Amino acid sequence: SIPDQVDHLITEATFGLPIYKWETHEKIGQDIRSFARNTLDSNATPVFLAYNLGKAQEVMHLLAPMEHKVQIHGAGYKMCDVYEEAGINLGDYESYVRDTCEGKILITTNSALNNGFASNVRDKRIAYCSGWATRDAARSQLTVHKLIPLSDHLDFFELIRLCEKLDPKMVHITHTPNADVVQHYLDERDINSRFLDMEVVEDD
Repeated sequence: SIPDQVDHLITEATFGLPIYKWETHEKIGQDIRSFARNTLDSNATPVFLAYNLGKAQEVMHLLAPMEHKVQIHGAGYKMCDVYEEAGINLGDYESYVRDTCEGKILITTNSALNNGFASNVRDKRIAYCSGWATRDAARSQLTVHKLIPLSDHLDFFELIRLCEKLDPKMVHITHTPNADVVQHYLDERDINSRFLDMEVVEDD
């Protein structure tokens, strides 16, 4: 739970620009299932690019209502038990098997895809699931068919609302593309803030 007020808030602001505003979880789930269904209906294989821990399982949970077999990269498969034990429905899934993956819904990482994952499947459509998918440039950089902004980070506006709610004496901003933007919005709300440089300097 979130406290009513804090003195100091240290927060990352990875998506600390106003271009980052996430859709509702329901809308993202609809987009993910729609992409999978349309791809399968075209006799192609849908591939979702997602981190092996967390993002992959979230995509699986959103796909579960389709009741279609999912194959997930072996590294991600090993982590699914934790979610099952917590009572989270991951649907009908198994570990990736090259010889049987065609026609399944596939979940893997971008690096694994580049290293031969499902390279035997001639017709596949690729969806990139990440907060970075907000940027249209990601489509050409990754050569994907669908960009789905799905992130476990706060978006820009959620971050500002959190700062308003907690009303700290000081917000310490880390991991951000431009701390000045976040600080400008906080200044307008009379919330003090500063950039907290988290760079680690190692001794020789």
